[in-house]
Amino acid sequence: MSERYTRLFTLPKDCYVRHAPVLVEAGALLKDNENGQVIGQLKILNLQDKPIKATTVAFLPFDTAGKVLGQEFEFQYLDLNTKINQTFGEKTPVKFPDSTTRAFLPAVMEVIFEDNSKWKVAPNEVWDPLPKQETLEAAFSNPILKIQYQKETTSNSTFCPEDLGEIWRCSCGTVNPSSNGICRACRVSKTNVFDNYDSEHLRSNYEKQEKEEEEHKKQEITHKKKRNLKIALCAGISTIVLIIVLITSLVIVPLIQTQQKYNTALSYASNGEYSQAISIFEELGRYKESETNLANCRFAYLLENGDYPEAIISLIEKISHMTPQDVEQNDIDNLVTVLSVAFEEYLKDESCGIIYKIEYYNSGTALVYCSNMGEGRMTMLSDSAKESIIWMIGITPEEKENSYLIADGDLITTIKFETNSQGQLVISSIES
Repeated sequence: MSERYTRLFTLPKDCYVRHAPVLVEAGALLKDNENGQVIGQLKILNLQDKPIKATTVAFLPFDTAGKVLGQEFEFQYLDLNTKINQTFGEKTPVKFPDSTTRAFLPAVMEVIFEDNSKWKVAPNEVWDPLPKQETLEAAFSNPILKIQYQKETTSNSTFCPEDLGEIWRCSCGTVNPSSNGICRACRVSKTNVFDNYDSEHLRSNYEKQEKEEEEHKKQEITHKKKRNLKIALCAGISTIVLIIVLITSLVIVPLIQTQQKYNTALSYASNGEYSQAISIFEELGRYKESETNLANCRFAYLLENGDYPEAIISLIEKISHMTPQDVEQNDIDNLVTVLSVAFEEYLKDESCGIIYKIEYYNSGTALVYCSNMGEGRMTMLSDSAKESIIWMIGITPEEKENSYLIADGDLITTIKFETNSQGQLVISSIES
């Protein structure tokens, strides 16, 4: 379906005349494609503290060749209640008598305020667009100064600020009444915008910040060196102490003391004091059945403390060192049980973990497979004893052109973006 209106003409931005209480921010000429009627629209900003209740505007039409078309006519905007920094007219159509009109010039002739006071344009005054605002790139030879100015004002700062008496133009390009202490668009104070617009001031602040950042980096480097030195000293002392202990143990500790430690560890294990037993079995190394007892105690300790993933890993580590024939049925039962408990505890979803097969290969590697994990999900115990259990649950983003795919469990949402006429990135559709 074709558009109802066609734009024929766009008025230059920010038309103004000296001492005027209003600013003509924008204007356009449209053609109604259904009936051929030509319609004008204006967007007028109130610059005064007093509300406006009526405004008279004169329109001078032109044809497609730029010649005056007929006579100037007036239009009244009535029943307004437009306060300072508010606009009117953008929703009010002005019908042009001649449908061949292709351009126009507006002139605000009279403004009537709520207190019935009036303003009239002076004779021979012309509503012209404000001069083009100079950019910061053109004003500052050094690009660093623009960056510093944006730091001290706003990232929207693009232009040089201007004080035009009754109005002032912010560094973001917005026109404000002189009474505005804060820009109505970017919300930066007028004082901040103008006081920081000074090359020497900006250069001085930039150099000061650079020195501060450099000093901060030096302090960080010094601190890091001291920390590393401290760690190295502690490591050296620990190594010396360990060597002394080992030598002393080899020379002094007799075999009978080793046996006593082994018996003590067995006693701790039988009483459920696994932490103490683990510590001793680790110290004993390969003495008698210390390695097997260590593995059993680690599993029992992890299981007791609810650390199911690590408990699983400890069992796999134990089994991976054995041949299939040497693996005890108790170890298999423990593995299946703790996996089931782990899934129930961590996944909270019955469909997310069913152990269905345990296989052993000639390499001695144990593989545990889990099925019924849900679409797009997989949970498995790695075939390497050094790898941990992988839980694949969460959000996975996938970028494709201007769309983003977000998967959260079984819910898949596609968000597409597009660029609007102002060059802004906006959401065009959301589908789940």
